[in-house]
Amino acid sequence: MQFFNYISNVKILNISSNDYANASHHNANALRHIGIDCVDYCLAQHPFNYKSQSEVITRDGIKAIYRNYDVIQIFHTDEPLLLLVGSHPRIVVYHTGTRYRNEPEKYNKIFNPFVQTTITDHCEFMGLGAKNIHYLAPHIELTPTIKADTSKLIVGHYPSNAEVKGTETIRKVIEPLKGFFDVRIHEEKLNHEANLKRVAECHIYIELFKPELNGKQYGHFGVSAFEAAALGCKVITQNYHQKHYTDVYGECPFVIVDTEHELYNALYNMRNWSSQSLLTKYEFYRNHNITATGNRILKLING
Repeated sequence: MQFFNYISNVKILNISSNDYANASHHNANALRHIGIDCVDYCLAQHPFNYKSQSEVITRDGIKAIYRNYDVIQIFHTDEPLLLLVGSHPRIVVYHTGTRYRNEPEKYNKIFNPFVQTTITDHCEFMGLGAKNIHYLAPHIELTPTIKADTSKLIVGHYPSNAEVKGTETIRKVIEPLKGFFDVRIHEEKLNHEANLKRVAECHIYIELFKPELNGKQYGHFGVSAFEAAALGCKVITQNYHQKHYTDVYGECPFVIVDTEHELYNALYNMRNWSSQSLLTKYEFYRNHNITATGNRILKLING
């Protein structure tokens, strides 16, 4: 596939029905940051009430404008949106989340004939048969916060969905270690900005422990792991397909655990760590800043 000769002339349209994790909007921001003409629309804004989100549009609105763009990026394995823009010659699809995890064969048959490139932020999806698939980690624009000099390290877990994040198991594993840490596990839903504030207070953040979901292997880190690390937390999480991350970005910045025993040991070994020893490495910010991500998106689109 040929590279565009004039980057400033490329026009990209990002569309989603519900922009889970604000991914389409962040993607568009990264492209705009490196000088690409990219606009992003959604059919409905996210209930997390992100400070900045995609603009709302109707299906008829998408039909009226999509031919004005060189590339269409469809987010979150959205078949109805593909039906709106399927005649476009340059379509990129982002396979993410439960929809694709549960029925990859079904969605490969639907999308593969129409798309030129597939992108995913889930390492687990890399070998499931999507056409020309590539891995793209989320980008971060957050900066480390100064942690309180407390007698005990603060361990936080604030799940967006307690079932999906394995909160019950996390509570069980950490119970014998409560004497070593200030444990903060809360399930109440806050808006995105308020949630980031409480995550920023933590020295250690447990993103998830969920080896299986809906009868299929799960346990893959998401946007919240990257946000917590960017805020200066040591992140404990899971990834059963880590090679796909390391092939692109190098050393994984998170503490990866596969079993309850490993989760317990990870926490136990951190019980006497200093705040200084928990600092996020420079490479994390170099790999996942908005400029690096914008350039990677453009490279993947160009082929």
